[in-house]
Amino acid sequence: MAERYDTIIIGAGFAGLSAGIRLAQFQKRVLILESHKLPGGLNSYYYRGKGQLYNSGLHTVTNFNAKNRRWGFGLICRNLGIDSGEFRLVPPKHPSALQIPQGELLFGNDPELLRASIAREFSSQVDGFDRFCADLKSPRDPAVLQRAGSRELLGEYFTEPRLMDLLELPVYIYGGYREGQIDAATFSTVFRSIFLEGCGSPPDIKHVLDLLIARFKDLGGELKTRRRVAQIVTDGGRFRGVELADGTVLEADACLSSAGLAETGQLAGQVWGDSGDLSVFETVVAMDRPLDELGVDRTLLMVSLEPEFHWRAPEGRQEYFHLTLAASDNYAFSERPTAHHLKIGCFQKGSLWLGLDEETYRQEKLRLEEKMLAELTARFPGLLDEPVTHHESLTPKTVVDYTSHLNGGIYGGCVKSFDGGTPVGGLFVIGNDQAGIGIMGALTSGVIVANYKVVLAGN
Repeated sequence: MAERYDTIIIGAGFAGLSAGIRLAQFQKRVLILESHKLPGGLNSYYYRGKGQLYNSGLHTVTNFNAKNRRWGFGLICRNLGIDSGEFRLVPPKHPSALQIPQGELLFGNDPELLRASIAREFSSQVDGFDRFCADLKSPRDPAVLQRAGSRELLGEYFTEPRLMDLLELPVYIYGGYREGQIDAATFSTVFRSIFLEGCGSPPDIKHVLDLLIARFKDLGGELKTRRRVAQIVTDGGRFRGVELADGTVLEADACLSSAGLAETGQLAGQVWGDSGDLSVFETVVAMDRPLDELGVDRTLLMVSLEPEFHWRAPEGRQEYFHLTLAASDNYAFSERPTAHHLKIGCFQKGSLWLGLDEETYRQEKLRLEEKMLAELTARFPGLLDEPVTHHESLTPKTVVDYTSHLNGGIYGGCVKSFDGGTPVGGLFVIGNDQAGIGIMGALTSGVIVANYKVVLAGN
C-alpha cells in the first residue's frame, strides 16, 4: 500500500521550502522531494579546493527594508515564524549602477540615490518618477497589470526613452522570463522589490537554506533528497500521487510543484505553458584580496551593450546580450569573508547549448568565459593586479542539470500561472512559473500558494 501524505512538494528550492514550512504549521504530514543531494536548486552552494564554499545562484536578496507584514520580507517572516534577524541579511556598503552606452544611473538601498541620479541626468522626469514610486506602493488591480506590458506602464509616467531603457534594464536582468516585454504586474513587483525596498545579502546561501530546513523539520516536515519524481499520477482530472524514478508510489491530497508549468505538465502527461528559451552563462572568480581594495566599487552592475535596450537574444549564435556583475563581499558584513568572489553573467538562448557535442561545448564555454573575464577587467582594471585563485563557469546546460527547466530557462517559462493553478485539481505550481522571481519572490510564492490554494481551500 502506498505511503500517504497531506501534501507533497516537488523541489527543495526556496519556493518549496517556504511552502513546506507554511503547510507543516497546519497539516500532519508534509513531504518535500528533491532530486539532488543538496537543496536550493540553482540557488544552492558547493565546495571547491580546500573546502571553500561557493554560492551557485546568490547575487542579492531584495525587499531588504520591507517592514510591512503584508508584503515582501515582512510577509515571509510572519508566515514562516522566523525572526528577520535570523536570516542575517546585511546591506551593501557600495552603490550599484545601471549602464547603457548613453549613460549611467546609481542606486542603493535609499531610493533618494536613484532619484538624485535621475534628477542629474533627466531633470524633466523627476515628477514622473515620484508618481511612479508612489503608485507602486498602492498598486492597481494585478489582473489589469498582467495584461499590460512594462513599456506601456512606464509610458504613463515617463517621456524619455533612455530613462525607460535604464529602468527596464535591471528588472529584465533580474526577472525577464520571456523575450520582448514582460507583464507590467511582474515588472512593478520586481522594481519595487529592488529599488524601493532595497537589497541585502546573507553571509552565504547555505545559511539561509539551513535555517529554512531546520524550521521545516522542527514542524514535523519530511525532506527526502535524491528522490526524482518520474510521473505525477492523476485520476479523473485530480491529483492522486507521484511515482518516483525507483518505482515508489506516494499518495497525497495535494501537490505543489516548483518544476515549472511546462515541466509539471510533462510529468502529468499533459502539455501546458511554454518553456521559453532564455538562459544564462555566468563566470565566478575567486581572489585572496577584498574586491574593493582592487577597485571594485560597485555591489551590483547591470549593463546593456546595445544602443537601445531590448530583451531578445541574438539569433543563431551563442553571443551575450546584457551583463550583470555581483561582488559578493561588497556588503557590510561584520567580518570580512575569507573568500572574495565576483560573478559576471550574460544571457543566452539556452537551446543553442543543449545539442552541442562534448568538444564543441568545451570550446564555446572557454571562448565565452574569456570574453566575460575581458569585460570584467575592462570595467575594473585593478583586478589585473591580483592573481585569480579559482574560476569556473555555469552554462545553460548547468541550469538544466540542477533545475530540470527546459532549455535552461533561468526564470522559468514564458507563460505564468499567477494564481498557481493547473488543469489538474489539487496540483499547483510555485516558484518561477507562479511569477515568484528571485529568492524573495520564490519564498513569497510558496507562502501564497500554500495559504490560498491548500490551507484556505481545504485541499
